[in-house]
Amino acid sequence: MALGLAAQNKKEMQAIIADLQTTVANLQTTIQALQTTINAQSMTIETLNGQLTDSKAAIRDLQQSVKALTDKQAALETQLSQTPGSGVFVPRTAQDSVAAFFVQFRALENWEDLVPYVMEPERVKPAMQKFYTKEGYGAKRYDPADVAGKIKKAKNNIYTVNVHPNCYIIKTAEGYKVDWEASYLPNTFDLQAFLNTQSVGSTTTVWAEVSIDTYYENSWWNKFYITGHDGDYCYTEKNTAMDKKLRTLCQDGRKKMVIKLKIDKNSDGSKYLAPIEIVCEDYSKY
Repeated sequence: MALGLAAQNKKEMQAIIADLQTTVANLQTTIQALQTTINAQSMTIETLNGQLTDSKAAIRDLQQSVKALTDKQAALETQLSQTPGSGVFVPRTAQDSVAAFFVQFRALENWEDLVPYVMEPERVKPAMQKFYTKEGYGAKRYDPADVAGKIKKAKNNIYTVNVHPNCYIIKTAEGYKVDWEASYLPNTFDLQAFLNTQSVGSTTTVWAEVSIDTYYENSWWNKFYITGHDGDYCYTEKNTAMDKKLRTLCQDGRKKMVIKLKIDKNSDGSKYLAPIEIVCEDYSKY
């Protein structure tokens, strides 16, 4: 009876062992298959990493090429924009921007179109109307590349365009504006007609160059020449505040200024021009 049980237990154990061997074999097969897959995937990852590295290098090369071409294009555009007559203008400096504004301003077809682009338009408009009614108006085309070379910075906010007549451009918070009075009124006033037709006490303000007449000899008066459409002289009593001011301003020759004049008279009743105020020690007061 005991032997029979032992034999039965042995067979069961052998069967269990056989099952385990089969399971282990199957697991080993599965492990080998998984290892093969892992090896294949590792090769794919290595390949992809290599391709990614090559792609990154290619991208860097392309970026460098794009930068080189962009720099070359910018250099060519700059060269072209500074070539008069090219028809291409790309503002790159403050002077370029002033040139572009001035060209657009002068190209406007009617003088009324200028008004929004001048300083103090409502106050200045009547003077513009009077000026253009007398002198006429015509639009003019300029090459901005040519104009850019004729612009000087007079002050932090003032540029002058060296054309005829010189144009004063003011930089404002709203953009560039033209100081129309400083640009178009200098040396245009007929002082002789004013003196001959207006009464004693009449005043006027002119934009003009003033210089002292060094050949005039008088113990009580100094004589200054004022340029204009028809220039004339004004007189100051020696050593007065106005006399000293004018002599100081004109010590190096002609001086641009905005000056207010009054018609006064001599003891014999003859009229003469007397300066009563230096409004501005240049053509532009801004």
